[in-house]
Amino acid sequence: MHASFESTYSDERSPVRHASAPLARVNGRAPVAEPEHEHTWKEQVVRLLKDSLIKELVCVVRYNNLSGDVQTQPLISAEFLLHAYEELAHAHRLAQRIAQLGGELEYSPNLLLRMGQATHQQHRDLQSMIQANLSSEYRAITQYTEIMSQLDAEDVATRRLLQEIVDEERAHAEELKLWLVN
Repeated sequence: MHASFESTYSDERSPVRHASAPLARVNGRAPVAEPEHEHTWKEQVVRLLKDSLIKELVCVVRYNNLSGDVQTQPLISAEFLLHAYEELAHAHRLAQRIAQLGGELEYSPNLLLRMGQATHQQHRDLQSMIQANLSSEYRAITQYTEIMSQLDAEDVATRRLLQEIVDEERAHAEELKLWLVN
């Protein structure tokens, strides 16, 4: 079952081919991507986005839990809750892009099992909580940057989406760094 979403991310320039894709001439016309490779590339992008979606959902759960863990510090609790909502927005936008690319969205117990494989440690003090989240934000930035480097130059919509998420993750990281200093 395909999910259908409306989004500001149009599919006007979906991943047609990987930069190293073999090209073929059709009736003496300009090279076009081979259809088999086209399908494979789109599947690879969908797989990477699905992995990212799962990680974002894990972050939602982690920030939500942290918000409850620091109830004695209402401002930080509220910020963790805000981060949970922002990570949920990232997950939603990734799901939209997966659907636009023709990927199947899986919301089943299997997804929860895969989410459960992500590492999550309990932290007793606020500083270690913040440091763990800062590390997580840096990993997310690195992951999204690596995905962007693998994208076909023509996949503008996915690249734009991931760059916006990276910018938001950087803002989270900067905020967390300030919390460590204070």
